[in-house]
Amino acid sequence: MNVQIQERIFSLRAEYDIVSDSGNFFGQKAIFSLGTHIEIRDPAGTTVVTIQTNSLFNIGYSITFADGRIFDFHLQKFWTSVYRCEGPSEPPLTWVQHRGLRWSVLQNDRQVAALTKNAWVVGSGNEYQIAMNHDADMLLIVAMTLAINTASHDDNNDSSITFDFGSLLQDRPYDESWRPT
Repeated sequence: MNVQIQERIFSLRAEYDIVSDSGNFFGQKAIFSLGTHIEIRDPAGTTVVTIQTNSLFNIGYSITFADGRIFDFHLQKFWTSVYRCEGPSEPPLTWVQHRGLRWSVLQNDRQVAALTKNAWVVGSGNEYQIAMNHDADMLLIVAMTLAINTASHDDNNDSSITFDFGSLLQDRPYDESWRPT
């Protein structure tokens, strides 16, 4: 499954267009909120996922689905930007940042998704390309991506043109041979 997240270049708050093989969604960050508050909505406008910080330093998030599932997404290794996502029944997911602008999502040390981000950014126009296994929880991985975008302060509505070099550190090398199943 392929997903593209496009942050809107100019808007009063961070807004995201999410295009996937299983449908289109829309994400929006609240303007006035203590901490982060992002909602992901389906085409009918119904909120399907809510992302909120559960710490003052944007290192932990609560991801709540409309069906009642709640996931804890938190920073596990500071220097190499490894995050862990734990939920009600599934095995935990591990978000791993690699050198440059690439990430992997692992479950039981098996890769389930790969992400890349655009280097040249106009305004707030971050763009993520996600390839994931057909059985991966698409909305959970999208929610994790939006949380990371917010944690790195990449949603600051800047009107400049920037080049993002990405990370110089990594917890483990990127698997160039991985393909979604």
